[in-house]
Amino acid sequence: MRFLSTFGALPGTWLNLFLMVLSGITEGFGLTLFIPLLHLMSGQALVDLPYPFSKIVDIFEYLELSATPIILLVLIAGLTLSSLAIGYVQKKMLVQARHLYSLELRNQLFRGILRSTWEYASGRSHGSIVNYLTTESSRAGTALSYEVMAVSALLQIALYMAFSTVVSWHLMAVAACFGVLAYILVRPFTRIAKALGERVNEANKNLTFYSLEYLKSLKLLKVLFKEEKAAEEIGKCNDDLYSAMYLSELTTTRVYFIVQALPIVMLTIIIGISHEILNIPTSIILVFLLFMARIAPRVAQFQQIFQSYHMTSPAVRAVNEMIDTSEAAQEGMNSDGKVFDSIAEAIG
Repeated sequence: MRFLSTFGALPGTWLNLFLMVLSGITEGFGLTLFIPLLHLMSGQALVDLPYPFSKIVDIFEYLELSATPIILLVLIAGLTLSSLAIGYVQKKMLVQARHLYSLELRNQLFRGILRSTWEYASGRSHGSIVNYLTTESSRAGTALSYEVMAVSALLQIALYMAFSTVVSWHLMAVAACFGVLAYILVRPFTRIAKALGERVNEANKNLTFYSLEYLKSLKLLKVLFKEEKAAEEIGKCNDDLYSAMYLSELTTTRVYFIVQALPIVMLTIIIGISHEILNIPTSIILVFLLFMARIAPRVAQFQQIFQSYHMTSPAVRAVNEMIDTSEAAQEGMNSDGKVFDSIAEAIG
């Protein structure tokens, strides 16, 4: 499915994003305080800091705090730990929302099957229904959580880029060029991930369908001595699923390698330019590299999550389609349009 086409379907999506942004801002301010800290540790006065970091002196004076290395270290540690705590709450809420979504999806699907007409229910493969109730419902919840995680990663990348631009827009321009290069290199893998996602969905469906059908016909298979034929068919389904899942994870691994390798080259060039050409103070360079060290893994995380979303999102469409068709085939309606919950209620 198209990225962001299902955004907001997961419970608590906006609260998750708010907490992620709050976590990123808190950590960003904590990392920024390394600039005055390194400045003081090198024996220089805070008034010598370039704008806008010289404003930190005014903030400390307003709060009636002494800008000493110890105070700065305590503030950095406090802001970083606060960011981690907020991130923990956000992750906990996301995990709960994912499982609640899958739970409601299974209940909705099973209710739809039970309330559908006999013609519709009997025409559906039991294996396919079980597959949707178990594997595909879980994959659908996972896909929506991937979508929220991807947007969260993008927001944090944007926040850290904003902080990095304040630290040094010259170095940020160099880093942005590498970001464009990474996007160009990774783009082809997105199309591959979409195709593999559809393939995994189909392979899961086939394996569940044939497994249940052969198990239901086990007695007949033994009478006809067709056990090996059934084992051969299931083996083919297993091979298809193995191939699809292996290629899916291999694609993700390749993307991860690319987005991990590029930052190494980028950091080397940034250090060279900042020291040899721009003559940027060491404290500014180090803090900028700290932000790059936070951005790089999030870029890698986003690319992995983005690929994973395309691999699992077909399950969202598949389960929703079955829910829609089962609800369209509902029976038990009286002249008032009431749905009876039981035979006793209908008779009474």
